[in-house]
Amino acid sequence: MRPYLQFSVLCDDIGRTGDGKLIVHGVFESIVAANLPATHRSCYVCNRWAGGSGSFREKIRIMTPEGDRSILDGPVTEFSLESRGACHTVICRLGGLPLERAGVYTVQVLLDDVVVCEYALAVREQEAQPTGPGRPARKPKAPVQN
Repeated sequence: MRPYLQFSVLCDDIGRTGDGKLIVHGVFESIVAANLPATHRSCYVCNRWAGGSGSFREKIRIMTPEGDRSILDGPVTEFSLESRGACHTVICRLGGLPLERAGVYTVQVLLDDVVVCEYALAVREQEAQPTGPGRPARKPKAPVQN
């Protein structure tokens, strides 16, 4: 029986408490880059699967704003659920995310090569800071990174 996706979170980092509880740091849905094209150094996708039994393969894919091609494919992660009462959390680190231009990219979660969830990742270029007499030009900040 296929499991359902209990949650999917795009974030800066993942940790665990001493008793194993999940800690999700810096949940985000957009990236502001100083200049485009840019490379977002690292982020994580955390997915929790539940309600199924058997062996499965998960994959994360990031699609262009047009949805015509993948800009990043995460590794395939195999996992098993022993019963419908079991759950499994997959944490996927995505490094070197190439952001070619501003737009709404799509994060896709695939289970056994079928898209089961997708959500938006908005990318925009930081606006230039105004300058004037007595106000030095401010250097734009780098993209959000770990």
